[in-house]
Amino acid sequence: MKTHRMKRMVAAACVVAVMVVSAVAQEVPRVPEAALKSAQQAFQLALGTTQKTQTFDAMGLRSEAESRQAVLGAPIALQEIGYDKLVAYQPGNPPQSVFAGPDQALFPVMVGKSARSLITMARSGEGWRMTAYGDSDRASAIEAAKAALQKEKAVSSSQTPSYSVISVPSFQFDLVAATLGPKTYLSALNPAVAAEFGLPALAEFPEVVSKLSAYAKAFDAKYGEQIRQKQLTK
Repeated sequence: MKTHRMKRMVAAACVVAVMVVSAVAQEVPRVPEAALKSAQQAFQLALGTTQKTQTFDAMGLRSEAESRQAVLGAPIALQEIGYDKLVAYQPGNPPQSVFAGPDQALFPVMVGKSARSLITMARSGEGWRMTAYGDSDRASAIEAAKAALQKEKAVSSSQTPSYSVISVPSFQFDLVAATLGPKTYLSALNPAVAAEFGLPALAEFPEVVSKLSAYAKAFDAKYGEQIRQKQLTK
């Protein structure tokens, strides 16, 4: 549900807040080979359009020379938390029950070591399709969040963490998750928004879900009926 949107630009230089999840580790979805192949095709199509129309900024690129250097980076699984799932969530339920939506993955468009934009892929029937490309601010913020996580002592061990992005579209709120063995660490792309939900700098995943659920329930009690009536009249 995307009726309620907190419109904010996610600045690439934003300060990130790290939230540790010690009780529940998230299972990071594996991005299948079919998604990789479809993403590569979508990337070439988008890049060709960008070069033909000379609209390099649409992919976060600064010049035609950079467009020739651009490559597709390693995918990041994208999981969405549904608004209705948050409203329906009850204490004691598995926190993973709030996940909703199709299988998705983000592919960063890289120039050297810099993520310039993102290509979003979603499962569609038997295959995968591109649903969006661009979003340079989000790409930079994800890289900043990953960098902040890598500075955490628990994450910067000899093991390589598995990264994913957890998104709450209804509140335009994203977190980067680093799963390392039995633990998952979350880094909010915008700590100011996290604070509005009552989330502390350090929190376990069940607490994150509980806080988001409480916020969604309060919002729904106030505006839910108006939202549903508007949807019915569309």
